[in-house]
Amino acid sequence: VAATIAEALEAVNNAPQRPDILLVDYRLGDGVSGLEAIAAIGALAGEVPAIIITGATDLRQIGGSQGAHHRLLHKPLKAALLREEIEMLLSGKAIAEEGDATSVPR
Repeated sequence: VAATIAEALEAVNNAPQRPDILLVDYRLGDGVSGLEAIAAIGALAGEVPAIIITGATDLRQIGGSQGAHHRLLHKPLKAALLREEIEMLLSGKAIAEEGDATSVPR
């Protein structure tokens, strides 16, 4: 768990292996987005599948992602959906049925 991009980069840099998946909030504070965190970690560790969690309802606010393996889930979030999305991203299978989750636009 990291509160800032710097903390996340330090954790990734000190980890014995790259992360399997990232769970990030879209709004991280100080005007920083989860997409920026994903990009920074990707630059250090290579592309990592990510789930972006947001309360935003306007996808235009979200912007694009840095890769095709990023999913967007909306708050409030059910634990069962999060678990399903994590399992599917880790297995590389197609992601949840339309309406349950959204691919982040590129």
